[in-house]
Amino acid sequence: MYHIHGSFLSHIIARDAHDKDLIAVREKKPILRAWFKKRREYLDLKKTKRNRSNYESWAFEIEDISALAYSILTTEGVSETYHFIMSWTPKRIRFDISLSLIERLLLLGKHSEVRKALDHKIIPEYWSAILSIPLALSGHSIDIKRLKVALCNKTIFKFFDLNSLEHFSGDKKSSFKYFEYIIVGCEILVANNVSIKNIHTTLEAFFPQKWRLMDSIHTHNLLKNDLSFRAFSLANGQSGNNITFEDYFVNPKPQEYSSEKEEKDANHKIEKAKDELREQFSKLFTVYVTRAKILLSKTSESNVESDLSTVIKSCTSDRYGRTKEYRFTDILHRLSLTIGALSIVPEIDKELVFRLVKLPFKNGTNVCLLYTSDAADE
Repeated sequence: MYHIHGSFLSHIIARDAHDKDLIAVREKKPILRAWFKKRREYLDLKKTKRNRSNYESWAFEIEDISALAYSILTTEGVSETYHFIMSWTPKRIRFDISLSLIERLLLLGKHSEVRKALDHKIIPEYWSAILSIPLALSGHSIDIKRLKVALCNKTIFKFFDLNSLEHFSGDKKSSFKYFEYIIVGCEILVANNVSIKNIHTTLEAFFPQKWRLMDSIHTHNLLKNDLSFRAFSLANGQSGNNITFEDYFVNPKPQEYSSEKEEKDANHKIEKAKDELREQFSKLFTVYVTRAKILLSKTSESNVESDLSTVIKSCTSDRYGRTKEYRFTDILHRLSLTIGALSIVPEIDKELVFRLVKLPFKNGTNVCLLYTSDAADE
């Protein structure tokens, strides 16, 4: 059981730090350092033997690291916490650690501490802006100008490979939160009357042509579909045209056929594949388009509930005939979470958002809200 002590101990240290028990924190840190030393020796031994069995048994997860970061922030301050987070590799996990820490603080109602930490001079402005997005999702105001500069940064995907979303079939994984927050950040800007032209290039990165090819759109690519649909509907919603799923997907390139029969059979298969895609995604895509109109202020406040309710009910009306469809319930969960992100729209009724979030499910059950509708008070 010793291999799990590090994870367990990190959360105990965080609890002691939260309780201001500095003596307990000091007593436990040497024990944790000894565990890390033993872990390193064990993993090095496994590598030399080319045997990676039980490698995960010594795992130290993002949540464990952020628990330690919380204890450092509470007992030593922002600078020490920053240096601790920056000591971890690869570089891409530093965002996950920071985000996990911020979410912990917000759940504890410490939004003022989050703001104070992000405004500290040691935190780069780019990361300060991106990491302020959870504050907006929990109902607090943020610096829109600074967020705009961050999302127009050419190096926005420097440490994060968007192509990794292509074959990711799961619904939740910490390393993909960065992409979701980039989309949410763009939605925050648009909802606050920032021109779509400023972030069009960033949005375009989420709907490359290869993702929109007919044979690249699958129901199991939950997160990729969600982010791509959100980006496409937002980027093209300003045109005033009625966007449909037909505008999103890309037809396969024309091919040469050896005979008329071969061409006819191939076209028949293409049309059949199109019909299947339309059946699976057309109504779902309409929800994203309607949602984009709300973000772009193209839907009057009085019509928000009726318009979204209509398309959501249409999308889920045949749910009992689709219970065997692969990942259908997961698609509904993802849809609910996406609707929940409408809480970032200024002056929107948070109770209205909560009602809409529950619509994809019969009794509003099985829905775990990703975003809080009201700010927690300290």
